[in-house]
Amino acid sequence: MAFLYALKLIEPSVVQIHSGIGPLSVIWIEGSLLAVGPKVRLTTAERLSFVALTASLLLSVAVVLSGFSGVGQVPVGRAALGVLLAAFGGVSISMSTMLCQKLNDAGAAPNALLAFRFSMTIVGAAVVIALSPSGLPRDLILD
Repeated sequence: MAFLYALKLIEPSVVQIHSGIGPLSVIWIEGSLLAVGPKVRLTTAERLSFVALTASLLLSVAVVLSGFSGVGQVPVGRAALGVLLAAFGGVSISMSTMLCQKLNDAGAAPNALLAFRFSMTIVGAAVVIALSPSGLPRDLILD
C-alpha cells in the first residue's frame, strides 16, 4: 500500500527506492537487529555493489526533494512523504519475507504463512486508520 501511495506523491522512477532498499535493509537487519548466529561475510564486490546502490538511492532522493524530477516541482513535504512511504514499503517487505522464512524454517505451512501475513496487514491498516483523527490524509486517498 505504501508503494501505491508513494506513486501518487512522487515520480514513479523514484518510487523504485522501494525495490532498491530491500537488499540494503536485509543486510542491515541481519547485521544489527538480528545478531543471532554467525554473521555472513560480504565479499568486496558485494560491498562495492551496496555502496553504489546506496549512492544511487541517495541521488534519487536528492533529485525528488530538490524538484528536479520529471514531474517538476513538488512541495518538499509531499516529496518527503513519498520517499518515506517508498522506503517504508521496501523495508517492510524485506522484514515480512525474513519473518516468513523463519516461520517456514520452523515448519509452518505456506497457507499458514499467507494467513499470518495478510492478517497482520489488516491489523496494521486498522491501527493506522484508528490513530488518524479524520481518516486518511487527503493526499493519501486514491482517486
